[in-house]
Amino acid sequence: MTNNSALSITTIRTSLCAAWQNYQALIASARIAQPVGFSKAHSLVAGLALVLFAIAAIVYFTNGHHAGFLAINNWGRFIPPFVLQLITVWGDGVFVLCLALLFLPRNIQAHWGIFLAAIIGGIVSNVSKDYFDALRPPAVFTTDLFNLVGKGYTNHSFPSGHSLTAFLAATLFFHYLNGVKMRWLFFVAAACAALSRVLVGVHWPVDTLVGSGLGILCALVGIYIANKTPRAINKYSHGFILLLLVTACVLLLVEKNDYRLTLPVLYVAAIVTLWRTFKHYIACPGAKALAANNIKLSNTSASVWFYSLLGLLTVYRLAVIFQPHLGLFYDEAYYYHWALNPDFGYYSKPPMVAWAIIISTSILGDSIFAVKSMAAILYAGAAIFIYKTAQKLVDSWAGLIAGIIFLCIPMVGFNSVFITTDAPMFFFWSAALYAFFIALETNKLSHWVLLGLATGAGMLSKYTMGALPLGLFLFLLFNANTRPRLLTTGPWAAAIVAGCVFGLNIYWNMTNGWVALHHTQEISQASENTVSFSSLFIFLATQLLIFGPVWSYLGLRLWLGKANATPVIKTEHWQALVFATFTILVAISLQAFISRAFANWAGPWMIGGSLLVAVLCRANQLQYQASSGNALSKTWLARGAVAHLLLLSAFFHFPQMLNALDITPSKKNDPYHRVAGWNELGVKLKPILAQYPSAKLASESRDILAYLGYYAAPGSFEFARWNPNPNNIRDYYDLKVNLREWQGPGFSSQQFIFATRAPLPQETANSFNKVTKLTEINAAPYADMPMKVYVYLLVGFNGYPASAQSEVDNAN
Repeated sequence: MTNNSALSITTIRTSLCAAWQNYQALIASARIAQPVGFSKAHSLVAGLALVLFAIAAIVYFTNGHHAGFLAINNWGRFIPPFVLQLITVWGDGVFVLCLALLFLPRNIQAHWGIFLAAIIGGIVSNVSKDYFDALRPPAVFTTDLFNLVGKGYTNHSFPSGHSLTAFLAATLFFHYLNGVKMRWLFFVAAACAALSRVLVGVHWPVDTLVGSGLGILCALVGIYIANKTPRAINKYSHGFILLLLVTACVLLLVEKNDYRLTLPVLYVAAIVTLWRTFKHYIACPGAKALAANNIKLSNTSASVWFYSLLGLLTVYRLAVIFQPHLGLFYDEAYYYHWALNPDFGYYSKPPMVAWAIIISTSILGDSIFAVKSMAAILYAGAAIFIYKTAQKLVDSWAGLIAGIIFLCIPMVGFNSVFITTDAPMFFFWSAALYAFFIALETNKLSHWVLLGLATGAGMLSKYTMGALPLGLFLFLLFNANTRPRLLTTGPWAAAIVAGCVFGLNIYWNMTNGWVALHHTQEISQASENTVSFSSLFIFLATQLLIFGPVWSYLGLRLWLGKANATPVIKTEHWQALVFATFTILVAISLQAFISRAFANWAGPWMIGGSLLVAVLCRANQLQYQASSGNALSKTWLARGAVAHLLLLSAFFHFPQMLNALDITPSKKNDPYHRVAGWNELGVKLKPILAQYPSAKLASESRDILAYLGYYAAPGSFEFARWNPNPNNIRDYYDLKVNLREWQGPGFSSQQFIFATRAPLPQETANSFNKVTKLTEINAAPYADMPMKVYVYLLVGFNGYPASAQSEVDNAN
């Protein structure tokens, strides 16, 4: 390496360190700065919301929901489509987030308020739309009767989401751009955006009036909460918010907006915002000055390297989601449908995965990216807690090593592009472990309560979270130095808080016949519960592989080489990590030995595993540093990171690799074959559902309802599940929307679009008043994998056939 290149690397590293210091100073000032309070002008804004509600009520109760539409919509015929699209896009949520970063690039308090208001607004909009589920103009009028610009959406008319978003943004800009004389113009722009929703033919005037008022109120509530919680702003929470805002800019560049004529404007806005963000946070004046003086920051360097690597890997994994072959797996589509019905529990799992999807889809819409994105973000959050734990127990360099190991674990990398229950559990497991070490040190009641909250949230993510408090309790019990803590209030307060949080799911299970408990018992038992050494061996070997071959080799070699961790970590901290790591691994290994266990069930042991290997690596480094030798861990850390990331990249881009090797993709050689073809089938089914807007999508298959329900009717939960056995509930659709819910004389005209992989059996057809075969939809993602779905229109469900009911009776 030449002196110039070495100098360049040093300059870049020093610049990053300085930028990080600058960012920390920005966060610190935001935490202590006095929030911008409410003024008389805000009272006027709130009054505007009430006026809008009053006008909407008058219009609705005097002339009905559709009043004034045709008269106002007719004006749109005289306005060029480009102008209408340019105006209406001001209500697009992703575009508004981009504008927030553009106009308020370094206002940390504003970012916090915008984040809170966006979540509140998204929840209010989606819940209201699902509850009212009003038809839009294209579902009521034929297109020759009114002016339609863009796609003709048919459902979820009330309230207008674009209007809500536009006025929410206007209120936020009005508040945070305090002192800007032209800030009232944002309300003018918002009013134009709301009016445009009627002009382009997708909303009724009442929808836009109510949506506009709700947008104002949601923004004011978000601002109020933000002003009351300035201490919640820190480098982690804001880093997450900043990542969301940057992601919104990237989305504008890669996703095609429904209003294509506005794309050039959106591209320019996104590029300008990204450039300004780079200038404000990376190429900031403070960073340049420090780099020029070649200031070296040893401890800061580890933090900079960790957060830089974390940011790059997270952005890369988020970008991977945009690849066309990475559709939703049926579990993801299934969880998405859970998210449409917020609850404290679901058929087979606690609610946290659905809550995570609610947050992402409330902000980013119903796209594949929106559904999947929380996975990468939650794993990134887990990596931060792992870094902080190792930093607390050893030093920043141990934190960097632990973070690298965790982020490069094959299972973690793989799961980062698929939203599952593991993502929130890994996040809260890492948070709880970090909170435990803080509480162990301070013994403050507040820190034990935080541990309880994190543990309870983890239990709301996945039931195997219970292994962590068990392991920590065993540590406190068997360690002589910490055993007296069990005689204090703290650990028991943590247990009570965790129990109260988890009690939400227990209550749900109690009111739903303990269905999740029965499902968990079912999947954890094989047909014959016999001990099997081969199953145990396969399970343990799989754990080493999904942790990463190199990480497993490195950890075992350092441990078997009797690496001494004592110089870098307290004995009791090391023991706590061992208990937290191996309690779940031993428990699930025992399950594999006597019955069966899936590889991911024991996944959280890898959090403690990353920390244990990092401690051994750091001890090995310091040992050889003292003797001027070459550390084994340094070499194998580099090899492991490169090998595991290359392995993951090969998986992420497997179809491109097949094309590069001139290999024809097929069902046998493409790991993504399970998600292939469903998008195409959904596109073909969509106009059929639009033709029968009151019909419910029905099937005997969970997969069909999940896949086609997402691709053909995003945002809808108008389903019906065929399953004659009420004592054998198979999934969430069966639990909530079994066909028997529409049995009886009051539903004699209820329509169902029944989708099935095989022709409809006569016995099934006899259960309906009328049966009409509509079509067969086909897709052929590979030559060796033709896909066909038969589509029927069924009217009036009369009940399940007698033969099916007799089978149920015999089973009882």
